[in-house]
Amino acid sequence: VSDPWTTWDADYENTLTEPHELIQLWAHSNPVHHGFTNPAGQWSFTYSWEIPAVDPSAYFYILCACSNARYTASDYMAGWYIFSPSYGLAAIGNTTLGAMIYCHDFYPSLGYQKPIGDAYIIWFLAQAAGGFWWWEECYYYGLTLLGDPTLRIQKKSNSRMIQYDNEWGGSSVCLPNSDGTDLFNTRFTAHKSCSLSAVLMLANPWNGAPTCRIYVWDSDGTFPSAKIDSIDVQLNPANIGRWTWVDVSELGLQFSEGEDFHVGFTAVNLQPGDRVDLHAGVPVDSLPMRSSLMHNGEWVLFHDFDPEGHNFDIRVVVVEEPEPVVEITTLTIPNACLEQYYNQAIEVEGGIPPYSWDLTAGSLPDSITLEGQTGVISGQATCLDTSHFTIRVTDSGTPSLIDIQHLTLVTRRCSDNAEDDNGSVLPEHFVLRQNYPNPFNHACNIEYALSTDCRVTLTVYNILGQKVRVLVDEYQSAGHKSVTWDGKDDQGQDATSGVYFYRIQAGDFAEAKKMLLLK
Repeated sequence: VSDPWTTWDADYENTLTEPHELIQLWAHSNPVHHGFTNPAGQWSFTYSWEIPAVDPSAYFYILCACSNARYTASDYMAGWYIFSPSYGLAAIGNTTLGAMIYCHDFYPSLGYQKPIGDAYIIWFLAQAAGGFWWWEECYYYGLTLLGDPTLRIQKKSNSRMIQYDNEWGGSSVCLPNSDGTDLFNTRFTAHKSCSLSAVLMLANPWNGAPTCRIYVWDSDGTFPSAKIDSIDVQLNPANIGRWTWVDVSELGLQFSEGEDFHVGFTAVNLQPGDRVDLHAGVPVDSLPMRSSLMHNGEWVLFHDFDPEGHNFDIRVVVVEEPEPVVEITTLTIPNACLEQYYNQAIEVEGGIPPYSWDLTAGSLPDSITLEGQTGVISGQATCLDTSHFTIRVTDSGTPSLIDIQHLTLVTRRCSDNAEDDNGSVLPEHFVLRQNYPNPFNHACNIEYALSTDCRVTLTVYNILGQKVRVLVDEYQSAGHKSVTWDGKDDQGQDATSGVYFYRIQAGDFAEAKKMLLLK
């Protein structure tokens, strides 16, 4: 949203409720608010305490907003964005003036499934190459990443946007007109075998709510040839200055790798006074000219018709064949006993073997190691410990495929003579262990130890103290126990991302611990 008349506190707060996963905001700000101004010099504000009432849907925020991430200030904006049980996982912003600009050095790393912390470092190193200008020091110093830096895109999307415009307004065309032009279109090339999912147009209905007919044509290499299909959509006059997104997946159109096709539109059933403008970008040498139009019954390139124009602001979203992946399938690992040799293989699927393994964060217990060629964790622990670590697998393909998994390894004593019904050593004390993995995104294990037979309840609560799921409610014999929470509530519905607490009551023993669910 870049229209200075549209950018306003109410518009921004409404945008926060839309189904976005990442929001990047450019706005005048201080630690506790964003400020929006229009060309008339009027101001409006979104304050930090309004954020929980709005209940945003996004998980990640790039705050190009001065001092929004000043975490030493009370009620600072970035904190309200990310510290919530139902939304917000990480935010990048500045504790002083400035922001993260030139984001083209940041987003590609996320596309390659790098953690957000790595993407942030790669961006900073790109800006630091060759040193900083004085204004860059003022702008970049104080930038911070709030949240877990190891978070990354779990699955690569098969969706791809194809665009040949640069969005900046160079010229425009309109319907109706007196110059005999119509059927404004852009030629697209499929990078891989794909299906057409959506069409985006920067088309403004200045009067009324006219209907546009979106066409898809075959191509002769330059101009449209045979019509493939079409779909009608009514433009919303409230969307002036915004992209119109049209779902065309119901057409079921498939294209082969390297195949050209055209997408364009005309207006239908115009009423008196109706008018539709379609924007086009300015000429850019690096962008091929791919837009054309019908002029007095003949196809002509748009640039030849209007030298000030280049390509129409028309884009498409396609769904490509899924790319190969490698995936660690071991989500949890058993505990280790001090008196026994530990040996646990980490399982993997997909990719091209042989694989290589390493740790990207955390560490293993003393005397236990990871074999880099086999993915086997082995050794004999020497002390009681709870170790959290992140393991990475890399296949032998070109380019190589990677996957990471967060795991927890608990070492404990197992040498007492008393045993439970399964032959395991009976514990000397009641114990509630930390869930693993933590954070988790599908399911986690919760282990506990009972030194005597007793009635046991184990319950999950949300951050508001509301009961979410009863995992155990029965009389149990002494021994080491384990239960899995699948991330669902008592009604079988998926719990939202956020902080949860699990509490055990075993006889007179009671204890609670915190865990983090990320989806």
